[in-house]
Amino acid sequence: MSTLLFIISTVLFQLPFATYQDTIRRFKRMQKYNPDKAFNYELENGKLSENTLLLFLVFFSGFIIALFPLYKGINLHWLILIISNIICLYLVTPFIAFRLYPSELIYDRKILLTKTVMYVVFGVIFYVVGNSLK
Repeated sequence: MSTLLFIISTVLFQLPFATYQDTIRRFKRMQKYNPDKAFNYELENGKLSENTLLLFLVFFSGFIIALFPLYKGINLHWLILIISNIICLYLVTPFIAFRLYPSELIYDRKILLTKTVMYVVFGVIFYVVGNSLK
């Protein structure tokens, strides 16, 4: 049971990165097919890459913090864990984020930051519960 909680915690720590990637992908698509709407989005929200707190949380939780529950749950060599974390981050978690992301919508910076913090908090909760069961 605790292994499953650690894996869920890992996925929750990786979801901000996948959600950020999906937001960037949707914005680029909006720039291509509807440049006026993309201009208004960028005017209201600014560039997503300029929000340093959001970028720090997204990359730190996806690449660093996600390794801790992965190590506790699977307990493999650290190099295998890093490789599996990166593979999961780029190949598995984006499908989960795509299913959670509402269609025909692009998150603004405030919602993206809120979702990022929410995923990290839920990841910590699952990690603590899994740690107490082990």
